[in-house]
Amino acid sequence: MIRLTSLRSKIFLFVVVILLPGATLVMTLTQQDVTRTVTVAEQRAIDNVLNLLADDSTARWRSLLSEKAKTARQARQPLLEFNTLIQTLLTEFNTSNASTTRQQALDWLGTIDLGNQRQVLVLDDALTVLQDNQGQYMGQNLAQETDLKGRSLARIVEEEITTGAHSFVIYRTTDANHKEELRYAVLARFAPWNWFILIGDSAQFILDEFDEQRHRMERALSDTIKGIQLAGSGFVFILDNHGELITPLSAAQQQLLRTPINDDATTPLADVLLQMQQHQQDTYFVEPPQGRRKQSLVWQVKAHYIKPLKWTIAAAVPTQEVVQPAVRLRNRIGLLFLLGLLAALGIAWLLSSRLTRPLQALSNVARTLPQQDLTEKTALPPEINTLPQRYHDEVGQLATAFIFMENQLREKIVRLLQETAHRERFEGELSIAREIQLGLLPEHLPQAAQPRIDLHATMIPAKTVGGDLYDYFMLPNGKLCFAIGDVSDKGMPAALFMAVTRTLLRAFAEEETNPAYLMEKINSQLSDNNPNLMFVTLMIATLDLDNYALQWANAGHPPPIIRQANGEVKALGGRSGPACGVQGELSYTLFTQTLAPGEILINYTDGISEAMNAHNEPYEDERLYRLLRQPSMASPAAVNIVKTLLQDVARHTGDQEAWDDITLLVIQRRPT
Repeated sequence: MIRLTSLRSKIFLFVVVILLPGATLVMTLTQQDVTRTVTVAEQRAIDNVLNLLADDSTARWRSLLSEKAKTARQARQPLLEFNTLIQTLLTEFNTSNASTTRQQALDWLGTIDLGNQRQVLVLDDALTVLQDNQGQYMGQNLAQETDLKGRSLARIVEEEITTGAHSFVIYRTTDANHKEELRYAVLARFAPWNWFILIGDSAQFILDEFDEQRHRMERALSDTIKGIQLAGSGFVFILDNHGELITPLSAAQQQLLRTPINDDATTPLADVLLQMQQHQQDTYFVEPPQGRRKQSLVWQVKAHYIKPLKWTIAAAVPTQEVVQPAVRLRNRIGLLFLLGLLAALGIAWLLSSRLTRPLQALSNVARTLPQQDLTEKTALPPEINTLPQRYHDEVGQLATAFIFMENQLREKIVRLLQETAHRERFEGELSIAREIQLGLLPEHLPQAAQPRIDLHATMIPAKTVGGDLYDYFMLPNGKLCFAIGDVSDKGMPAALFMAVTRTLLRAFAEEETNPAYLMEKINSQLSDNNPNLMFVTLMIATLDLDNYALQWANAGHPPPIIRQANGEVKALGGRSGPACGVQGELSYTLFTQTLAPGEILINYTDGISEAMNAHNEPYEDERLYRLLRQPSMASPAAVNIVKTLLQDVARHTGDQEAWDDITLLVIQRRPT
């Protein structure tokens, strides 16, 4: 089973990712190009078919019209000969001077038996019928009668008879049975009497012959169209100007003509094609309804209007069949790519097996390493040791690195165990040192001071041991001495320096009660032997429990804060001198003040004001002052004030690790 997390599966995935998108892109581009080429070729073929059919139909029509004109010219000749005969006979009548000569000529023309088809009309100069051998128009004025071209008889006489010997006209009339028929005639003038002679005959035989030839033309076109095949099931058809099919179609093909086009859901295709007279050529898309089991086809219908015949020749082709060659080519290419992909995967399987076999062996050995005792030297399996000699590629390099790693791992495990034992001993010593350091700090306020003041102090080292210090104790003169300091370093050196400072404070306080003198002695002692140039900021103060007089000396330490009973907060200003341990033989200034009832004295180290949050923003003294001004800080016990301050600092820093020790010493004078 191939796992997606294995190297073999990744090789397979790489082959698929490389080949599959490429195959998809090639098939898509090929189908697009072939579809475009086939579509253009098919469109040209359709256009060529329509143009050829249009040219062939037009040529046949022109030939048909030429034959019709030829037949008409042949039919005119007998009429001209008969007109010449009548003109000659009328000329003979005109040689007689008898007054009845014209009437005799009219009577003679009226008695001529020319059959039911030929007709002779004699008209005067006003175009009133003087004689009609068939009696149809006797006495009628024909000046406004028109021929097939819409010209009146008077216009024909005016434009043609006056300039020539005769004219030919074609007109419609009704026979004795009131049936409309088409006739052609020759119109000539008999100048001596200013008569117009019209000799007409039936043109029905010309129409019959023309219709027969037209039917033969339509059958020939139908036979030609039947032999045309467009894209499989495409077909060509012809519609006349009445919407009748010139070429027969099947029932399914006729259904296409009754289908509305996509652009207009109400107008059938046949009606749209009949409205093409203004557009010589156009293209439509039609989707006829299909059965439930049949796939819907969209037909492309391209039409060409033939104005002389008033025909519309159209070609209908399913768009799906036009692109079918492109689809078949895409499928063949897809099959070839699939076979190629399978072959590539087979080759990848063989290559990945050769590649992953030594890697699997390395993995198995690596998996057993945690179960071995790495403190003892154990030889690797032979198949692992021989990998660098058998493989000179990355696999061999990996095996070499693995063998080196295994040897180094065993050596470092032994070394780690030794260092761990040493560190455990060191941490135990640090823990003892922490206990000793915390043991140096006072825990309870001397009993003599408890009725008069409330005091609470705490120190939170940033490491196991810290460099901050605080202390409070009773002096021999009955005053309370308290101090707070911050050593310049952290960890064990600072803790030792803090212990020395606290010891010096206690020792010198046995003889000296002035905070300034105490500071001078401690500074001198610390400066005498200080090769590492360490120093401590220190504030030493004494409080007279009888009159609450406060004396203090400040050696570079943050000034204490006084919260008065009315809520005002201020710092105990004044700097006595530099930090202790920097330079010996220095004098420090003494400051005094009285602690009023209800006032609170807050002593702290810079671990409070410089505590950083996640945005690298310090806590700052201003926030401490705002907290102390709150009314809730007026009367609580000193221990609660310390807790409130520490909680606010914790809210500011969040999860940030403290980087400096935090020390607080709070003294509150009890109300009298």
